[in-house]
Amino acid sequence: MYGLAKLAATTIPKSPDDVKKFKKKSSDKQKVNALVYNYLKKNYPEECIQWARMVDWKLQEQVPLSKVKMARRPGGAREQDKVKRIAQAIKDGEHMEPVVLVQLPDGSMKIADGYHRTLGFKRAEKKSVKAWVANVPIADGPWDQEMHKLKLNVGKK
Repeated sequence: MYGLAKLAATTIPKSPDDVKKFKKKSSDKQKVNALVYNYLKKNYPEECIQWARMVDWKLQEQVPLSKVKMARRPGGAREQDKVKRIAQAIKDGEHMEPVVLVQLPDGSMKIADGYHRTLGFKRAEKKSVKAWVANVPIADGPWDQEMHKLKLNVGKK
């Protein structure tokens, strides 16, 4: 597993029934925000992810990859060997935790966390990805450059 997989195995609902149960138990927006915040906190310093507490998050089972801006990863290119390993793991049916996306005012989506996984899904010829998605009021924010410059890379091999 890659990146935030250790946390995902215990905190992220994995099936539609789990999602329904999760929503019922945590209808409070603050609980969901805390979940995503803690998810990000594993790989990012707290000062660059405070915004994650101020937006509404939804877990979407299938976000079309065609809606995701697959731009170059801020702070450095994706590691192509890592992307290949992730793509193979996806083809082999291995569980991948959701990526974290922000939906921009124009309707497109930017990757806040999960550049390698998102490209891995594309390379595995998948049409969609499971993601935490938040609507944001502006196109540029801390989910862009700031987060990626400060990433801790805890899950990096």
